[in-house]
Amino acid sequence: MVVEDLVSAAQRTPAPAPCCWLALQGGRPLQCLPPDCSTPFLLVFTSLARGEAFLAAHHALYGPQTTALLPLASAASLRALALAGSAAAGYEEPPCGILLNADPTYQQAQSRLTPDQTLQLTPESLAEALGLPKSAPTPPHEPPPPSRPARSRLWILATVLGLLLCLLLLCIGAYFSKDQIPPLAAVLNSPTPTPSPTFTPTPTFTPTPTGTPTPSPTPNTTATFAVLAQASTDLVSTQVMATLLSRSALPLKILDLFDNNSRRWIIGAVDNEYTQENRFIADGKFTWVEAAHKAFSAHTCALDDLFVDDFFFTVEAEQIRGSNSANFGVVFRRADPNTYYYFGINNARQYTVVSVLNLKVTTLRGWTIHTSLNRDQTNRLSIEAVGSRMRFYANDQLLTEIRDSTIPSGRVCLLVGIANAGESATVEFDNYQLHAP
Repeated sequence: MVVEDLVSAAQRTPAPAPCCWLALQGGRPLQCLPPDCSTPFLLVFTSLARGEAFLAAHHALYGPQTTALLPLASAASLRALALAGSAAAGYEEPPCGILLNADPTYQQAQSRLTPDQTLQLTPESLAEALGLPKSAPTPPHEPPPPSRPARSRLWILATVLGLLLCLLLLCIGAYFSKDQIPPLAAVLNSPTPTPSPTFTPTPTFTPTPTGTPTPSPTPNTTATFAVLAQASTDLVSTQVMATLLSRSALPLKILDLFDNNSRRWIIGAVDNEYTQENRFIADGKFTWVEAAHKAFSAHTCALDDLFVDDFFFTVEAEQIRGSNSANFGVVFRRADPNTYYYFGINNARQYTVVSVLNLKVTTLRGWTIHTSLNRDQTNRLSIEAVGSRMRFYANDQLLTEIRDSTIPSGRVCLLVGIANAGESATVEFDNYQLHAP
């Protein structure tokens, strides 16, 4: 049985006195990767209040997500969920470890079981290790009401007639006050709150230029991956080149190692209502220093960019300091400042893909944990786009494939965003490579 079936069964028969509450995301357990771990963990809480406080803090760090808390009747139910798999893309393979009453960064927890311990322990031993009840407490049993002496038939008949009279009076009152009762359709069709999008684009802004940019050389449209591999082995690792060679034979259009600003990126400092920002190119990196005044995302493109439809792109990105609410990555098929796709990651080893059409955001893949992503290290992000098919990679491992034809072509740019006001982040980009027909 897959994990979605187990969740549905638990939701249909909620525990009257739960032994714990499990965090859910998108109808399946919310998986996390604690620091220095490469295997997933589930998050459980000893009270509903603890779970709600965790989710509120989690949303503040990583942005709004579709989350919930599932009451579980026993440790056996928890173990079954930790050992179940899912057909959904992005859900890590079991077994999962378990964190009890963890903090939103997953660094501290009241109790912790590794995936191997979850697999080996019996439900009773698992409950004992976590300090949970071995089974759901039996709700208090109410004794049946005391029997009453039999009443005469006449008294029963009088009671029935009285009830009928009351019912008749209620019907008459409802008829004459019908204009004060809201129609049923109005109640059923009343609007429900719409969840906030996980990514909110903000207007673009231009920093104050620092220095005169050097004119960009004309791109070599006949260069191929083979030429790139021969000419750039001292700049890009042989392993990376072999991976790129296996994925595409498109000519190299742009290779930017950020040794200088020959491609005329918009750099410099700006301080506006959204952020205090400084972008600069130095030491072979394109560095963004952001201090958010409010939640924002900002992207920039080189002035010597190309419009492409089908392409293969890769760039290296790393958050070197700052808030866990930061996200960063690649804007592609950017038709204009308000219409583009975004492939982003954060320092919690999560990725997302969204489309933005006239500033209207559609989530194509919500924030999803993947073990191929690094924390506090460089991540090599790659995109392969052919028509409506788009494949997304991290460190040469496929994350997901999406089909969407909303935006057919555009530029390839870079983006940094922060979800919380008053927080900051520093992100570095390197080895920007674009291949296209």
